[in-house]
Amino acid sequence: MKDGIFEWTAAEDPQAEAYYGAIALMMALEGKPLNGYVNLEDLPWLVDGTDTIFITKENMSKFTPHW
Repeated sequence: MKDGIFEWTAAEDPQAEAYYGAIALMMALEGKPLNGYVNLEDLPWLVDGTDTIFITKENMSKFTPHW
């Protein structure tokens, strides 16, 4: 990103992916329907300071990885 090789990337959060994945697994094991969707832009700890999951050269200094 800093060198200009890529124009943007999308932020991912392994913690949220594991958390919601475990919830979906438990729901499936209990026979409950899986009708959910998690919009990563709704996770404040992922988009704090940027208000987007898309990281660019212009906003990358505002992004704080969470791993």
